[in-house]
Amino acid sequence: MEEIFGLWQARLVEAFIRDGVAADRADRLATLVIAAGEGAVLLCRAHRSAEPLRAVFEELRLLLDVASPT
Repeated sequence: MEEIFGLWQARLVEAFIRDGVAADRADRLATLVIAAGEGAVLLCRAHRSAEPLRAVFEELRLLLDVASPT
């Protein structure tokens, strides 16, 4: 599992840096995206609803729009 999360982290960091985000912030944002996504999946299971995933996706989209200068 560590390998999969590491791959996700690396890919997200690369994408954020490509979009103009500073490397240290890109790493933190990647961690946030993965943690939020995984947490949303758990909430979806608990609530038997996709709404938590939709809510997290929307908030991350807004945050990342601001974080990326491009």
